[in-house]
Amino acid sequence: MYVENSASVAYSSNIQSASTIVAHKILPLFRREKPQVMRFGEHKLVYRVAGSGPALVLVHGLSGSGSWWRRNTPVLTKHFTVYSVDLVGYGSNRAFRPIRIPQAARYIGEFIGALPPGCAHLLGHSMGGQIATHVAAEYPHRINRLVLASASGLVRADLLRMMLRLPSAGRYGRFDFMPTLAYDALRAGPLNLLLSALDLLSNDVTDSLARIVSPTLLIWGEQDKLVPVAVGEAVNKALPSSRLEIIPHAGHVPMWDQPEQFNQLVLDFLLAAGQEPRTQNLEPRDDENKEQENTEPKGNKDD
Repeated sequence: MYVENSASVAYSSNIQSASTIVAHKILPLFRREKPQVMRFGEHKLVYRVAGSGPALVLVHGLSGSGSWWRRNTPVLTKHFTVYSVDLVGYGSNRAFRPIRIPQAARYIGEFIGALPPGCAHLLGHSMGGQIATHVAAEYPHRINRLVLASASGLVRADLLRMMLRLPSAGRYGRFDFMPTLAYDALRAGPLNLLLSALDLLSNDVTDSLARIVSPTLLIWGEQDKLVPVAVGEAVNKALPSSRLEIIPHAGHVPMWDQPEQFNQLVLDFLLAAGQEPRTQNLEPRDDENKEQENTEPKGNKDD
């Protein structure tokens, strides 16, 4: 009779564990779902659509991609048509240089204007939240409700100080997020990451916050060391109509660290939108009317 020794059993167990990790954590990062594209001259937004219901646009942060919402979209798509965007230079939207935050905000604003309803809920994380802040200020008639998760824009630190925060930030993130983070950072490349980091640290959203009229939900991780809760409190003070929710045991990526709590907060907030006036009834700003009159539409959808 053959009897396996403990070393054999341990080896087999390790092989099985490694295979499970590769199958469920690594391979999904390389699966190529066909995305859709909206072009803006030499640039484009790459996005994926799922679900049905009111439009909800998701904007990732620095070093990110649409993959960062993987723990949220299965829940959100039950109630919304979810558009998950890859910004220029990130995810599947490869580029040698990223675009500046104001330009990204203009593209997102035009993207939302081209959607069938001409308006949407907008959810942005970190740098994506900073971009979303500008969108809500510049295109108030296109944004129904706004969700900012660990949004940058009021971070008062230089690049070196932010880099020194990275080790402590990693301590409070989930280990199973590391493959996604590493893969997306590799796709973006060090130059894009550096240029975007310098851009977001030099871009202040104070004036934009004062002009936002959309009801706004702020979500922060209690253990966020990159964009601390104090920044969320400052954003909450600056906004006319907002509330701040802090998720315990979450770091800078709360939608991944504590997805159940994050998803419930977002759903409760967005599903209440039907009880209030729709913000797209606001008139466009005069300068936006002039821009639309003097230029051809820049967004063309490609299959």
